[in-house]
Amino acid sequence: MDFFPDYSSTTDTPKRIYINENLTHYRKEMMDLALKKKKDEKILTAWSLDGKVFVKTSPTGRPRKMSSIKEIEDF
Repeated sequence: MDFFPDYSSTTDTPKRIYINENLTHYRKEMMDLALKKKKDEKILTAWSLDGKVFVKTSPTGRPRKMSSIKEIEDF
């Protein structure tokens, strides 16, 4: 609690803590586009890991590593 004095685990709606990966400008653009596609319900989820962008299009599908903006635009 010393690190997050405003955080309370007893509230009905706990505050969330997010950690964002520091991406290159190009990978940040890829991630932003993937998150937009997620919001538009074209993909199920998107995340980055070790500087790489991954997307999943269905709950049972395998994650796909994206290598370009064009790949994400095609969804």
